[in-house]
Amino acid sequence: MDKKVTALLIRAKDMRDYDKSVHIFSANEGMLVATMRGVRRPTAKMKFACQPFAFCEYELAEKNGNYTVTGACTVGDLFPLTQTPEKFFAGSVVTEIVECTALDSDSATLFIVALKTLKAILMNNGDYALILAKFVQKVLSINGVLPPLTTPTKADGPQTLLYQIARLTMDEVTRLHPVAAHSRQALRQMVTVFERAFEVKLKTVKSFFEILR
Repeated sequence: MDKKVTALLIRAKDMRDYDKSVHIFSANEGMLVATMRGVRRPTAKMKFACQPFAFCEYELAEKNGNYTVTGACTVGDLFPLTQTPEKFFAGSVVTEIVECTALDSDSATLFIVALKTLKAILMNNGDYALILAKFVQKVLSINGVLPPLTTPTKADGPQTLLYQIARLTMDEVTRLHPVAAHSRQALRQMVTVFERAFEVKLKTVKSFFEILR
């Protein structure tokens, strides 16, 4: 059965010959795994659809429970996230977290939150750690594993920052200008909670922090 899904590319892996296996995440279908035939050839027409942060409408053909991508068209251009190391690794944290939580989360909500976060990273040249802290906080909340945020006792600091951004939209968060060290500490705290809750170790977070040094 053929279908069309609007999805974010989460991961792509080289296969034999010139193929790729792709993990794509959509609001309606959740995570799907499909094969893109011949897409590694220099002249492949769908090469754009397996690039990092591809946001496309994918046409899928299904046979015996396996999907093959038969067509694709771009829905939004998120590829500029690859233009700086900071944006690339911040975006990679988002896609890794989506992959870790796709089976446990409401697909429609996670899709919207992830897309808003990627766009916030793309459109801003500021505090990516704070944007990611808000994203992780939101994902934990979606899954009911966000610990209660107690009223902070200090006027500033990472705990105060987490308490503040929990009550703000992503657009409002991007307008904040906290001390950079506090944003990074806030992200570290949320990542620690996330890794314990989902029993994973986020690989891209380490790379993200190394880039910020």
